[in-house]
Amino acid sequence: MNPLMRKGKRSWRHLVLAAVLMIATVLPFGLAPKAEAAVAGHVVISEIYGAGGNSGATYQHDYVELYNPSGQAVSLNNWSVQYAAADRENWLVTPLSGSISAHSYYLVRLASGGANGSALPSADATGGTNISATRGKVALVSHATALSGNPVTDLAVIDFVGYGTANAHEGESPAPAPSAAKSIVRKSSESGFVPGKGSAWDTDHNGADFLAWEPQPQNSQSSPEEPGEGGGEPGGEVPEVKPISEVRTSSSGTLASVQGIVTAAFEAGGKTNVFLQDESAGMLVRAAGLGNIVRIGDEVRATGKVNDYYGLPQIEPASTSDVVIVQENAGVPEPQEVISTDFSAAAGEQFEAELVTIKNVTAGARDSKGNVTLTDPHGAFIAKPYDAALLKPGAFYERLTGVVTYDFNEYKLVPRLAEDVIGDGGSQPDALRIRDIQGKGHRSPYEGANVSRVEGIVTAVVNGNSGTVGFYMQDPEPDNDPRTSEGIYVYEPGANVRAGDRVEVSGAVKEYVSKSREATDLTLTEIDAASVAVKERGLPLPAPVVLGEGDYPYPKTVIDNDSFSLFDPEEDGIDFWESLEGMLVRVDQPRVVGATKTFANPPSVEFVILSDKANPDKERTPAGGIPIAADNYNPERITIADKLVAGAPEVKVGDAFAGPIVGVIDYSFANFKLYNTEPLPAVVDSGYEREVTTLEPAEDRLSIATYNIENFSARDNADKINGIAESIVHNLKQPDIVGVVEMQDNNGPADNGVTDASQSGQALIDAIVRAGGAAYRYVDIAPENKKDGGQPGGNIRVGFLYNPDRVSLADRPAGDAVTAVQVEAEQGTTRLSHNPGRIDPLNPAFHESRKPLAAEFIFDGKPVFVIANHFNSKGGDDALFGVRQPPVLVSEQQRVEIAKVVNGFVKQIYEADPEANVVVLGDFNDFQFSRPLQVLQGDELTNMITTLPLSEQYTYNYQGNAQVLDHILVSNHLAEKAKIDIVHINADFTKEDGRVSDHDPVLVQIKVSGSDTNPGDVTLEKQKALNRQAAKEILSAADEESVLSQADLAGKSLQKLIGAESVQAEDKWAAIEDTIQTVLKAVVEQTKRGIVDESTLSALTADFLQRAFEPAIRSGALTDDEAGQQALGALQALLETVVLSIDEDERTVDLLEQLHSVAETLLAKAGVIAVERGEELDAGDEQVKLVLLVLEALDKAFDDRAEKVGFEPSLSIQVLKADEEKDQSEAAVTLGKEVTERLAEIEATARLEDASGAWVLLSKDAIDSFEGERLGITVEPSDSPEAPAAFKAASEVYTWELKVNGEPVKSLDEGAAMLGIPVKTEASRNVKVFLYENEKWKPLTDKRGNPARVTLTHDVAVFTTEKAGPLVLGEEQKEQEKPPVVRALIVKDRNYKLKPGEEAQLQVTANLGNGGKHDVTRDAQIEYVSDHPELVAVSDEGLIQVSDSAKDKDKAVITITYGGKSVDVQVSVKKK
Repeated sequence: MNPLMRKGKRSWRHLVLAAVLMIATVLPFGLAPKAEAAVAGHVVISEIYGAGGNSGATYQHDYVELYNPSGQAVSLNNWSVQYAAADRENWLVTPLSGSISAHSYYLVRLASGGANGSALPSADATGGTNISATRGKVALVSHATALSGNPVTDLAVIDFVGYGTANAHEGESPAPAPSAAKSIVRKSSESGFVPGKGSAWDTDHNGADFLAWEPQPQNSQSSPEEPGEGGGEPGGEVPEVKPISEVRTSSSGTLASVQGIVTAAFEAGGKTNVFLQDESAGMLVRAAGLGNIVRIGDEVRATGKVNDYYGLPQIEPASTSDVVIVQENAGVPEPQEVISTDFSAAAGEQFEAELVTIKNVTAGARDSKGNVTLTDPHGAFIAKPYDAALLKPGAFYERLTGVVTYDFNEYKLVPRLAEDVIGDGGSQPDALRIRDIQGKGHRSPYEGANVSRVEGIVTAVVNGNSGTVGFYMQDPEPDNDPRTSEGIYVYEPGANVRAGDRVEVSGAVKEYVSKSREATDLTLTEIDAASVAVKERGLPLPAPVVLGEGDYPYPKTVIDNDSFSLFDPEEDGIDFWESLEGMLVRVDQPRVVGATKTFANPPSVEFVILSDKANPDKERTPAGGIPIAADNYNPERITIADKLVAGAPEVKVGDAFAGPIVGVIDYSFANFKLYNTEPLPAVVDSGYEREVTTLEPAEDRLSIATYNIENFSARDNADKINGIAESIVHNLKQPDIVGVVEMQDNNGPADNGVTDASQSGQALIDAIVRAGGAAYRYVDIAPENKKDGGQPGGNIRVGFLYNPDRVSLADRPAGDAVTAVQVEAEQGTTRLSHNPGRIDPLNPAFHESRKPLAAEFIFDGKPVFVIANHFNSKGGDDALFGVRQPPVLVSEQQRVEIAKVVNGFVKQIYEADPEANVVVLGDFNDFQFSRPLQVLQGDELTNMITTLPLSEQYTYNYQGNAQVLDHILVSNHLAEKAKIDIVHINADFTKEDGRVSDHDPVLVQIKVSGSDTNPGDVTLEKQKALNRQAAKEILSAADEESVLSQADLAGKSLQKLIGAESVQAEDKWAAIEDTIQTVLKAVVEQTKRGIVDESTLSALTADFLQRAFEPAIRSGALTDDEAGQQALGALQALLETVVLSIDEDERTVDLLEQLHSVAETLLAKAGVIAVERGEELDAGDEQVKLVLLVLEALDKAFDDRAEKVGFEPSLSIQVLKADEEKDQSEAAVTLGKEVTERLAEIEATARLEDASGAWVLLSKDAIDSFEGERLGITVEPSDSPEAPAAFKAASEVYTWELKVNGEPVKSLDEGAAMLGIPVKTEASRNVKVFLYENEKWKPLTDKRGNPARVTLTHDVAVFTTEKAGPLVLGEEQKEQEKPPVVRALIVKDRNYKLKPGEEAQLQVTANLGNGGKHDVTRDAQIEYVSDHPELVAVSDEGLIQVSDSAKDKDKAVITITYGGKSVDVQVSVKKK
């Protein structure tokens, strides 16, 4: 028999658990006769438990419980509880004291056998006796002297209990043996133990008076219980037992009694469904706690009210006392044989709640509610096994047995046990593993099904306010499939488990999500436990999965790209984290990418991390965060929450941890989270500090900021007010204008109808002054009360702070909350009707959102229109890891509509004045690549955010994603002269670090245009307007003459602009490019249509090069890098848009020569790529990309006529002065693989020039030989090897080196390199090149062995070589100029005797190999060395000096060396 499943820990004293009733006679349909009462009248031993602390123990200590059934208190002073082993007679005494009240309990705590089990309730007495868990003797004695023998009948023995195989006991047999999970408890009455009715049944027969039961210790603090037999006793109205078939048809609410055999029992909804069957029918008996009373095969009597539960009749006893066991193990009736049609609606009623069996069955699919479709030879029917593992889809079964239930209007078979399943599915089905339950997907294949004995190791316990809520467990024997999680959450309040327990869990598989989040969140697969059995304790936890290693590489960019149609953790981040749900994982090298945040409901402290090992090539912010992109929301990040281990630290973005973080993966609030199971490692501070803007205030530049100051009001605390002020003064350096967002009214969130914010504005102004800043002014328009969204009562709005010493507000009346500001034009001046004024405030697009505020400021006499915005929030949008993929952005459309309104207003300003200075700023609650921002930008504005590197593009941090919500857009003509800085002072930080808002401010500095030009002057904006008009006319022209007329008109205006000194260089090239993209592009289109002849287009293009490009070059419009890049961009536009559209045959020589002349000049002046030493040229770098595009386009344009016009494509690189700290072992410059590939494709050369003036030009054949390789090039001065002494050096030693993929190349297989090496001015034309090979200097030769030919040009030696290596230029010395060989050294006197303090001069002559002699005494190459210089010294010119301290007979030897020869001179000291 399989014991019925039990819910885990229970407060058993609140349930009625009927015990087995043993009777001699059973009346078939009547009540069992009542036995004569035998309630004790004295204190008794009511419970004994001896397994305390053992493996699998329920409690940590042994205990004996006493009960006083009498109506008065009994003193226990000088009494004792004594214990003897089952076969021994030596008694161990535990003294008692105090008293035991009437009808109350008294708990005696004894020794412990280990650390297992829960703590006992407070003990009334304590002893050190270890009692046996299974057999022994306990006596309650009225004295404290040790007993002897087996004194069952001793008058001092108040009560005596022998249990297990004890050799002494009351009555015929000992009480049953307890165990680790069972105590022995005294009955309440003959029928069994009845909670609440005491434990006083005493027939002086231990075997009949005690039951083995779940331990339930009570102490003197427990509620008193009068002794009695409970609900089945006479005195209550108990109906007569009737056949089940008759009771089934009774009306709901009828009190009835039935008696039958238990055929099945299942836990469901906190109660037990007992299937009861008699000879007439079957029926359910449903009540809480029955699973702890009855077993399959027991005959029981049940009394309760009848209830028709959705067509399934059942009896519902009021308590378990209404269910009495008539006979234990009375036998299970034979199951009735049925076929599939017996489960039909017509036939199923006759088998409902009865035990049946069916043959030859095939299992089909399982649905989300645990139903399995089955078929036999007669048709199909449904089974819903209590344990999902019992049936395997696809398996064939010879026989299935179970009970019939009625569920959701269908009759279903419920297999109960493994023995019910016979066939190839397995008569003993494999127990389900956690991975089977988790499955390969977001929902369990066993959802809704019951599972049994699922094994795992507890990895973490979840505690709530009232104790354990549940726990995580993990399979200690994982499979090799990373798509299936090995961990799972078990919901079981009060579970008596701890980490390291091996448990078996039975219960229902659920996909949990709270009702309030069903529309947004994924589900969490869990087991809602019916029972938890602890099998072992203290086991090691499964090793955590190391993320980023092996089968668990971090996801890269995709969260989901298949709307859950595929489960691919290898690509989709949402599937990756799902595949780890409930598992223990480890994150190595964790770095914070989202600062600490505290949440109140539910309480949680969280921060977001990213492993430094996860996708290290991704862009990172200066702090160490990770920015989003249109195609990348960083699925590899994970939130850390303190659900399991309290004490999450305050961390900022960029901080790291000194070790890995270990925890379980869970899901809540639309996000996957890691709950650390161990205390977090120490925080390693990143050292990153709040920024100060790099934009320095300038007299002629206007600085404008946007700053979301997060629900700011005059009621804010001083820290916030002062913090905002100090950030404006010190971090932003006092911008001239600050567009403030989320300024609240004077009362803050107080909902009292106040909308004015003047006091809030003044509070900030005063704080700015206190911080040392200017006396700003504040202006806004108060909204209508509670019409603009935001914090209730706060009435947030946008407004402006401005410095009146730098700017002024144009003098016009301010608008109000509902009046729309208009753009007015008067006498050539554009202005606003109200200043400030709200843009179209009654437009439905602004429902429950802030209305944009337009203001006209005057700076340096020039008007600037600034529009502050705060678009509707992203509230309501789907989460990135939410239930809908891709996420639905429900809030976006409103922002799109708002953007249309604001863009329309900007267009009105430009229609009145095409050169108007417009700045649009604020919190747009969307990203730079989003639809709302694209609509807002239109063709009129430039979003300055997009000009920054991606790593800098963020003003906000949400769940670890650095992102831009705050933007500044400016007129296109302002963008070219504007600078932007996002000042990172808040988003990366916590309040501890100085954070004062949740947004970073954004600052721009612009050169305002407009009033410096005369009305008749041509400006960039006027030229653009003229170009657009000319292009429009060209495209509508019907003949070539009209086309050329419009082109000529635009060209003449362009020439005037190019010649104007007032127009900046960048504007000239911008105008040229705009003319190409509008006017010439329109001519190209008309050429395609046949309106303009190709020869005409060719001539027009050549003319444009001559009339536009050449004058711009001559005017000095290549004065800086920015202008140079714009010039190349213009050339690229001309090539791609116009030249390449002309048929090759129509590209005249005149056009190509003109193009060659312009391209050569521009590439020489603007196409040289300046790099730091050690850099690698990447084809994606903006300048490299542009130069390559120009070269490629030129190659296509010249085609096979390049040689004829003298064009040779070449990439020029200038290496800046080397940093001394740079690694000199690296190549000076490395050409990336794509660069060499693209250069080889167009047969280009590459020229590198060092800061020293040395250069190298690699031929096209040499470049071609390195196609697709990383090519390192170095030519620079070097300290080694030293120049040879054999010749007169004419230059420094130079390192000339090539490296392919990091490996040195000694010679070129194809092509050659031309080098230019600076030489000394006095170098003669006989200078040669020497190469250092095999540790020797050798003359550089060509392939024929002839000396390399050197040409001197302007102190630069130019030569060609195929070899690489250290080189130097010099002249070989003639043979006669070499110093002669020294054959011997002659010293005039080789022995000196000198007194202390005396001197002598040596004379040295060298005998030379040519027969001559030479006095070398004072030669620069001679060397004198004394072996005792402290006594006898010798100078560089051979003067001997004896020390005054030298003594008689002291000696020294002086060694003389010259020309490879040596000679010694002896010096002796004599007396004075």
